[in-house]
Amino acid sequence: MSDGKLKTTVNMFKTQKPPTPKVKVSGKSLAMPLIVVAAAVLVFGGYGLVLMQGSSLDAQVATQQAISIGSIDVTGEGQDLQQQVEEYQWYDTQAAAAQAVLGSVVEFDSGIYASIDSVRPGNVTIEDLAVTDESVMINCVTTSNAPPADFAEALDTMGIFSSVGYSGFRDAGEGRYEFSLTCVLPTPFGGEAQ
Repeated sequence: MSDGKLKTTVNMFKTQKPPTPKVKVSGKSLAMPLIVVAAAVLVFGGYGLVLMQGSSLDAQVATQQAISIGSIDVTGEGQDLQQQVEEYQWYDTQAAAAQAVLGSVVEFDSGIYASIDSVRPGNVTIEDLAVTDESVMINCVTTSNAPPADFAEALDTMGIFSSVGYSGFRDAGEGRYEFSLTCVLPTPFGGEAQ
């Protein structure tokens, strides 16, 4: 060591300062905090939403109570309207019943005459037929004394008339017999006409 130089060992790492860490942002490092923040928002946001809905329901209940209290004055008016509705329903029922009655009224027409003629025995001649609001009077002539009762029974079983009256026949001379039948038309209320 005679050169006069001293040999020293230099530690190069000792004199260097450690490098300052640089923050590196990566997708993985931000994902976890974002998930935590999102979960917190959902939890506290859901809680806030529940609170808002609860206060909205409280307001609706208060409104309904106010309406209920306010409707005490309207109750009488509602009952009047209900009574009017019931009256209209009663009128409607009565009108339907009247229509049914009118539909069941038998009017004498060519169809009924054809039905009468279809059950008329061959040796019976209809001389006169009179129709009133309540009945049909049939005056007939026959050459035998048996057909009048058969004709009356056939008219009665047709079901068109409420009743068929036959009082018998009388001898008109020259082998002829006259008889009359009274056929009562049904009344709308099911009884016989007065």
